Amino acid sequence: MTTEQIARSFLDALVANTQTSYERILAEDCSLRAWRWHGSESHRPRQRVIVRMMEEWSGWPDPHLEIYDILVDSARAAIEYRIQATENGRYVEHNRSAFLTIADGRITTIDMYCAEPIPSARRNNTIAPASLTEPEMHHLLKGFQNAADIREYVTPSVDRFDSQRVRLEETGDPHPGSNDVRLACWTEEEADQRIDEVIEYHRKRDIGFWWFAGQYDLPSDLGERLKQHGLIWAGDNLTMARLGLDNPAIPVNPDIEVVLLDATTDAEIEAALQVSGHSFNWSREQIDERRVGWFEQVKGTESAKDHLLYLAKVEGKPVAFGHTLLRNGLAFLAGAGTLPDYRNRKIYSTLLRRRLVDAAQRGYQVAVVYAGPMSRRVLVRYGFKAYNKFDIYAWMPVIDMAVIRSLIVDE
Repeated sequence: MTTEQIARSFLDALVANTQTSYERILAEDCSLRAWRWHGSESHRPRQRVIVRMMEEWSGWPDPHLEIYDILVDSARAAIEYRIQATENGRYVEHNRSAFLTIADGRITTIDMYCAEPIPSARRNNTIAPASLTEPEMHHLLKGFQNAADIREYVTPSVDRFDSQRVRLEETGDPHPGSNDVRLACWTEEEADQRIDEVIEYHRKRDIGFWWFAGQYDLPSDLGERLKQHGLIWAGDNLTMARLGLDNPAIPVNPDIEVVLLDATTDAEIEAALQVSGHSFNWSREQIDERRVGWFEQVKGTESAKDHLLYLAKVEGKPVAFGHTLLRNGLAFLAGAGTLPDYRNRKIYSTLLRRRLVDAAQRGYQVAVVYAGPMSRRVLVRYGFKAYNKFDIYAWMPVIDMAVIRSLIVDE
């Protein structure tokens, strides 16, 4: 076998997870050296290596392996891959690199580098059916919070940290709406210390942040703790979902032109960005900061095929926009906004129906939206049901209530 064939056989052996599959490719005196986030380990000879490799893979009820890169020369192979699986009740991903030393057609040494696993979501190209039960829907929504994959797209002008304990994302813009914290998973004993650490992280950078606290977060009294640490409640969003997207009975305004944007529509992408900025009270700096990402997500990045951006016009004037993200088996209506002077003209419902129809044409049967106080009343009439509430809290180095109130904008 060539070096590359041996490398691929190593990955095949991981998936097969049998004594025989490992014996075919490992030398009798093979050694394994693994550098993990919590310590290193080593094993030798082959039988001890096989026991350790099989033990780990057998611990996952539903492992799935993805290969990213294989680089080889005559005696070495470097492999980058990812394993997604349920572990301790959570679906996570292990991002790994393995360096194989090869002699006489067998692997003599495995050097493996194992990053700490992070929360993940199933990405096996299945589409959620309209027949989901309520517990199944909650399970899907909990996982959906981790559906954004940095291997598919890295947001420009951002520093992001993901772990099984919390997610931090900040741009450096001091406005609290530009920096967010979510997905806390802490014990009651450690929570207050962790909240202090998050605040101190932002205090040192002299920037504000908003914190999304939902029913899937831990500890269960996280919201009360945030208030005790000086965060201000700004409002809430409901996670709402509609099961079944065929022929949605939603009224439309026939005078509204809705355009699905693509790589040829630079002027209209910019117009959608401007409408979004005006709708959500973004500063000029926030609009400028988001521009690169808006264009990238429509124009040819890996994520573009799953990101649909719409622009609504009245007599040729851009007045509203809407996003749809097709991820993790769901059609996520990722945001919509209408210029204040054009509200109450069925523009929201016109955009909503178009997005649902387009998602259904692509095979999707479940739509999800994070709804503010006004849009949720409309969504209930159109077949959406509430599943989860996010309370939104905000912190600033110097509290400005006008800024905090401006964080929650609804149609």
